[in-house]
Amino acid sequence: MIGLNSRAFARSYFMGDTITPFKAFVQHEEKALYYFRGALLPEYQRALDDLFVHAELLIAALTMAEHLPRTEALHLAMLVGAVRDMHRLQTRVETVEYQLRSLSRMHGHR
Repeated sequence: MIGLNSRAFARSYFMGDTITPFKAFVQHEEKALYYFRGALLPEYQRALDDLFVHAELLIAALTMAEHLPRTEALHLAMLVGAVRDMHRLQTRVETVEYQLRSLSRMHGHR
C-alpha cells in the first residue's frame, strides 16, 4: 500500500474530478492488486496489465463518468478497451478471410 491512512487517501484520491487525481486512483488500484497479479499465470498478468493500459488511455473519458463510482468507471474503461481490441481483431480476421477467398478464386479453388 502507499502508506496513507484511509482519511488521507480519500482526501487525496477522491476529491475533485480532474485527470491527475483519477490517474493517481488508477495507479493506486493497480498497486493494490499487486499480490493478485502475482498469483496469476504470466499470460493472465499480461492481460491484467493490458486492462490497466486501457484505463490509463481513457483517463479523460473516465473523468466524464462522474455519476459512476470510480471503481465502476475504471472497470468500464477496461471493458471498453478490451471490446475495442476485439473489434480490431475481428476486422483483421475478416480482412484476412477476404484476401484468402480472393486468392482462392484467382487460383480456381472454391
